[in-house]
Amino acid sequence: MLEPENLDQWVRENSALPPLVMHALGNIVFKWNVCEYWTNAIFCDVLGVSENDARALTYDMSSASIWDKIKYFAKKRGINEEVLGHLDHASLMFDRCRINRNRYVHAIGITTGERRGLQMAKADKKSTGSQPIPDDLETIRSVSDSIKSLIQYLSSVDLVVADPERAALPQKPLLPELIEKLPLQSHQEL
Repeated sequence: MLEPENLDQWVRENSALPPLVMHALGNIVFKWNVCEYWTNAIFCDVLGVSENDARALTYDMSSASIWDKIKYFAKKRGINEEVLGHLDHASLMFDRCRINRNRYVHAIGITTGERRGLQMAKADKKSTGSQPIPDDLETIRSVSDSIKSLIQYLSSVDLVVADPERAALPQKPLLPELIEKLPLQSHQEL
């Protein structure tokens, strides 16, 4: 593990959590941008529009709305059932990864009694208050790995949508677990 004395001044001053945890959180954020890129690419290829036109069309849309449009226009275009199944699966996987990503992106560091860790900064529509979230390095890295799998899957699905004659259908990855369903662990080292 990186020791504080081996870090530069800026990292020491700006690490509310251990540097490896901060790195894993940053990795989630960075990889998520790639997921959004591939979602836009799929939107482009399903609709047959340029990247700039797709961005203009989807600028103020939620990701759920974008995926609804992708699936709607894919059916309307007559894309085969097998590819439609992959688009449905990609949409579900994207949504689960988005939920997990949002949990970490909107989290804050907390100290309550003996527990130091992460919790949601604000309550969501379903809960009555802020809730602790799994904050061990293994879980955070697992979320990042799920997003990496999503990136690979989205790029493969886009190839099939763009060139169905030459691209092979990918394997459907397992859907990631939602972190809100994982058990909390106490992490004194945070």
